[in-house]
Order: sequence, then structure tokens, then C-alpha cells
Amino acid sequence: MRMLVSVRDVAEAREALRAGVDFIDLKEPSAGALGGLALPVIREVVAALRADGRAEGLARRDPEGREECAGGRAGALVGHADTGVSGAAQAGAKAHAPMISATIGDLPPEALERILERAREVGACGVDLVKVGVPGRGEAACALLAALATLPLAIVPVLIADDGLDGAVIDAACTPAFAAVMADTQAKRAGSLLELLGADGLAAFIDRAHAAGRVVGLAGALRLADLSELARLGPDFAGFRSAVCDGSREGRLDPDRLEALHAAIAMRASPRPLGPATVSAPVGAALAAKGPVTRAFAGKPAPTDSCAQGPGATDRLEALGAAAAMTPTAAQAQIRAADALAT
Repeated sequence: MRMLVSVRDVAEAREALRAGVDFIDLKEPSAGALGGLALPVIREVVAALRADGRAEGLARRDPEGREECAGGRAGALVGHADTGVSGAAQAGAKAHAPMISATIGDLPPEALERILERAREVGACGVDLVKVGVPGRGEAACALLAALATLPLAIVPVLIADDGLDGAVIDAACTPAFAAVMADTQAKRAGSLLELLGADGLAAFIDRAHAAGRVVGLAGALRLADLSELARLGPDFAGFRSAVCDGSREGRLDPDRLEALHAAIAMRASPRPLGPATVSAPVGAALAAKGPVTRAFAGKPAPTDSCAQGPGATDRLEALGAAAAMTPTAAQAQIRAADALAT
């Protein structure tokens, strides 16, 4: 499972980059679930990350030194981060190049022309992926998805699941026109996505998306303590904000919480390539480092993936979970103690 972290400015983006996250997501948490940043701020963050030398956009080098392009809607999700490497090690690794996404803001589906206009504006800022909120149910959601599918952008529909998810909407969001699909919540203080839909509901959503060959992500007040359940469900990536902030999601990123969460996710990285046979080649490459868990049947909790967890790994995850709720000083002591459990 890959890690997405939402940031609001250059300073937070660089914290996420130093931690080694896979997706740096640009949004304004105080403006709603998918609050949009001002276009000049998006451009400033993108420019800073590109200039850093570790987030150079879609131009990459293959193992033989040739430049390769990850362009296109699905191709934009080619994976580059080594989730098994610590944040400290990745901080100095030029090869670490996270994808940069940005939200367009919370807009009702009836504001179709404004949504399309805003998506074009955000895409023109140089981000890799443009995230657009879509109601989880209703004909208006399907109409919005049909319109978004016409844009020459790497769009990620984010299905707002507070009122549930309609199968027809999921299917409309799981077409090759889109780079990936996500489920998220609007009311962040009403409980997490896991609490809202339950394991069976999320398993059905993930299975349906994977059956269509889509890369799928989850977000919505997720916490470090949710990692075990997320591992059983098997999304390709998970998004976090509240879990890595000092206080509420409107607060600042906390480097200690960020590092603790990244370390816990890295421990669950798969040592071998996985991926559904149904995905296209570009999307399959995105799953090379960490693919979805195969469930025997939908609606039932899946076993955890084949990640190698040595003696004490479970204890360490629990200790890291406790560290996330502590002050930075206490958290560091807890993390050091957790490291000792794994030896």
C-alpha cells in the first residue's frame, strides 16, 4: 500500500517529501474535504518540488539510463518510490519522485461548467493528477463523471461516501478514462471511512474497482491504528491528513507523526511484485511494488498480504500507533522502543 499525504504549502510539501511519501496531495484542509488551494500556491508548490530534484514530473530514467515518459491518464500512476526504504534514507535519494496531485475544491455536481474549468486550471499548474469530488450516489454523479472523462487530464474521481456508494457510480468512475478512483468522506469529524462504510462495504468497492483494472485509494479521517484493517482490505494507496497533524487536520504537519506513519506503512511493503491480471500495462506498472490483496470472495475480510514481518513486527506496529498520539518528544522515545522490539 502506498501513502498519500495532503499538504497546503511548500513547507508542508517538503516535509512530506523528506518523509518519503508516494503521493503529495495539494489541498486546503480548512476549506472542506477537498478544499482547493489558490492556483498561484499550487504552481509554487509544484515548482518547489520539481526544483528539488526528487520530483521531476513525468520524465524519469529507466534502469538503463534512458528517459521514459509516464504521461497519459493511466500512465501517470507509474510507481517510483521504494516503500521499503526509511524516510531518512529517501530524503537524500534523488530516485524518490512522488506523484503530485491537487484537488479542485468542493463544488456541487450541478456546477458542471465550473468543475470542468477548475479541473483544467489545476491541471495547467503542472500537477500529475487532478482530484475531483463526485457524489457517491445519483444520476448527477454519473453525468459529472461522463463530462470529466472527456478532459485530456489525469483525473482521479473521489467518490464521497457519506451517503453510501452506488454501484452505477463506481462503475462510471472505473473506466480507462480515469487514472485511478478513490473513496473519501465529506464530514471528517463524523468518523472515518472505515467506520462509515465498514469492512464489507469497502471490500466490495475495492474488489469492484480492481475487477475493472483500476488503481484504487481510500481516505477519510484514517489513522495509524487503521493500518491493519487497511492491509486486509488491500487498497493500492491510502490518504492521510489528520493522522499526521499536530492537532486537527487544519493544523500543521507533525514530522514525528509523519515519520511514524511512513515507517509503519513501509513495514507492510510487499517484497515481491503483485497485481491483478486484468490491469493494463501502464497501470500494472503502478502496482509493481505493492499490489492489491486477492480476496477469496467479496464482502469478507481478506488475509493480510505476503509482507515479511519478523519477530516483534506486530508489537512494533502497536507501539508506533501509540507514538502517533503522543507529543513529539515522547513519540521519539516510543519509536526507539518500538525499534528495539523488532531486533
